[in-house]
Amino acid sequence: MNKRFGLKAGLCLIIVLFATTPFSNVSIAKDSLPITENSFSQTGELIQAFNGNMSDTSIIRGETIYFHATLANLGDQSVTVISLNAEFVHTENSSQFNSEYSVEFDRDHRSIGPEDSFTATMEEIIINAEASYTVSIYFVAENVYDETSEFGPPALNFTAVEGVLVSVIDLGSSSNVIIGIGVTFGVIVIIVIGIIIYGWLKEKLSKRKY
Repeated sequence: MNKRFGLKAGLCLIIVLFATTPFSNVSIAKDSLPITENSFSQTGELIQAFNGNMSDTSIIRGETIYFHATLANLGDQSVTVISLNAEFVHTENSSQFNSEYSVEFDRDHRSIGPEDSFTATMEEIIINAEASYTVSIYFVAENVYDETSEFGPPALNFTAVEGVLVSVIDLGSSSNVIIGIGVTFGVIVIIVIGIIIYGWLKEKLSKRKY
């Protein structure tokens, strides 16, 4: 009787455990390899941003990530590059999770000559909250080929890659700690139930012998 009660109690504990244990709200990115994609700028073929990629898409909060991209100038004038940027947008449209990382270039070393290109690298410690994001990597540069502006070349965004699915995981978050405790407790409960079942079966078999 006591063994049957223990078995039922153990099964109830497992059901409660899996029903109440919280899980992370992050959808892990399917591809953790660097992402590369071509994306041409608003100016047609004169200024092109491409080869945007990042070192990882499954990120531990506080981890250093490298962002890379190339900007090409196929025209006959020098193009001034202002910055390289990576924009994180929350996949569920919660704007408070959104963030942007940026590096500005030295004024003396940020011009791309005619028919030349510029490859930039940005190193950033990711401090986003635990969640899933889409990431866009883009340059801000002056569009010297825009002849309609009366106030000098306008600064435009030239996107090298967009829509990269990224997951940020916070190993120190309370939800993950609770999950760890819950899993440990669940394993212990399963072991105890296994011992009870083993003892019950052993007793049944021993009675049949006699």
